[in-house]
Amino acid sequence: MNILSIDRVSKHIGDRSLFENLTFGIADDDRLGLIGPNGAGKTTLLRILSGDSEPDDGRVAKSTQLQIANLPQIPVFQPDLSIRQALLSPISISNKRVTEDMEREMVGILRELGMTDLDLRMDSLSGGMIKKVALAQTLALDADLLILDEPTNHLDAWTNLWLEDVLRAWKKALLVITHDRYFLENVTNRILELEDGKLYQYEGNYSYYLEKKAEREASEARTQAKQSRLLKSELEWLRRQPKARGTKQKARVDRIEDLAANQRGGQERAFAFDSSGTDSKNRILEVKGLGMSYGGRSLFSGFEHTFRSRERLGIIGPNGCGKSTFFNILMGKIEPEAGTLKKGLHTKFGYFDQTSRDLDPNAKVLEYVKKNAGEIVGRADGSMTEATRLLDYFGFSSRMQQGPIGKLSGGERRRLHLILMLMASPNFLILDEPTNDLDIQTLVLLEEFLSDFQGCVLVASHDRYFLDRVAASLLVYENGKIEPYMGTASEYLAENRAHTSESENKKKSAPARQETKPETDVAPKKSGRKLTPNEIKEYREIERQIEKLETDKKSVEESLSNPSSGHEELKKLAEAHAALEISLAEKWKRWEELSAIKDAAG
Repeated sequence: MNILSIDRVSKHIGDRSLFENLTFGIADDDRLGLIGPNGAGKTTLLRILSGDSEPDDGRVAKSTQLQIANLPQIPVFQPDLSIRQALLSPISISNKRVTEDMEREMVGILRELGMTDLDLRMDSLSGGMIKKVALAQTLALDADLLILDEPTNHLDAWTNLWLEDVLRAWKKALLVITHDRYFLENVTNRILELEDGKLYQYEGNYSYYLEKKAEREASEARTQAKQSRLLKSELEWLRRQPKARGTKQKARVDRIEDLAANQRGGQERAFAFDSSGTDSKNRILEVKGLGMSYGGRSLFSGFEHTFRSRERLGIIGPNGCGKSTFFNILMGKIEPEAGTLKKGLHTKFGYFDQTSRDLDPNAKVLEYVKKNAGEIVGRADGSMTEATRLLDYFGFSSRMQQGPIGKLSGGERRRLHLILMLMASPNFLILDEPTNDLDIQTLVLLEEFLSDFQGCVLVASHDRYFLDRVAASLLVYENGKIEPYMGTASEYLAENRAHTSESENKKKSAPARQETKPETDVAPKKSGRKLTPNEIKEYREIERQIEKLETDKKSVEESLSNPSSGHEELKKLAEAHAALEISLAEKWKRWEELSAIKDAAG
């Protein structure tokens, strides 16, 4: 039974049509994933469905008493409210009254996510903490339809796993925008694709969508080699997953492979830029005994590795552990406290950071690329490619190339910055959270590009799917060391989760094994200590300090990405960045210590 329907809905922004005559319904048991390229109008469509925006044409029909819980991509709360007050605020819950049971549910969710001090002001929280508050508020509502816009943004890998488990158990209707393909595969049962102003519907999860999309494009006799190549790449990956071992699923995947191969013909492969400049041993960077500390505490020590051509490494570690400092040391922007670095003869870094540098909003896209990266790009096979063809490959139409950068969406601007970085032909790519704000199509293109890349890739990301596709092994921050792990991100997280569950089960069973011992033997092992008044004050202040440090860190990162900065200025900025990361690591560690005491005391 449909709880919400839209009939011939259209929306325009200025003289541009976002979409025309969209018609579909949402049933009470639907678990929908909404996908499409940056700028296609996905968020606008969600706002129309939730009632926050009106269509230019068409109508939206809702069942009587339909309750919708909406998580926006960027949650907004009144800054002077405490967390507890924000949870009860009607701003993002359509003025629905919060019951006592719902409040308890919200508080319980936040406790699961490691947030226990509800007296902290909202303007003292980091972006990830604000997202957790919004998630707790949204998930606890007794809503008939849950709408989530990029719910995994700003969340770490562990919280993403937790959220996936929650949504898999969700019993009512769900509509989610996400670039996390594991979410789409594991959580959804129907995919809506918004593309070129039209809506395509697929009755299945992500792999089913890929199958049916291949069939649709084949039936329409479309010869776009780019699309067929991406389909083949995605399905070749999915067939290696455990879910694809069944006979029915294997037959489906084999059929998609055939469809993609038939479309492919002899057309062009992915762009592979000239990045082969290495010495005779393929050594790009050799690191020995690398260490960095601050205030007597080590960020990491004794790290040794030789980065080589064709190597693909992912990095996993908690917030504030020093990943960005590590990157800056490798690139020579920060002097390490210990150890040596020896670059290859032709080593050239390409750094794609979390913020991306500023782009001139008044410049036209193509003119800006030509000015900053040249009109012609060298490729690995010795051939040359025009900038306009490269832009087209990464989804910039002729109209977009001739338009101003200021009219691009945030994801499109980030995609443009990625292109400029790749056009410089580096042979050591360092990618810091590259999936932020990029759509699935661009992520697949980037993954395909990296598969043909001749240099070394080092990537930090919370996107498990992207890490699994790109990195066959990891560098893991553990107890002040950067340790190698021979396996994928999913394998590491699964092993870590299993170890954590085992430890928790042992803790839960411990009292039963101690029941025969005298009470005096057991009592000292129980944690009944409460925080002292000074510790309570410190606990409430420390998250404000973390927020301030993270703001300062972001500001320094933006300055570091400015290509006009001189060497001495970059050196000072890099040193400041390292100090901020070390301070952050210390604050997070102390917060965890105080939080553990507070939780143990009840």
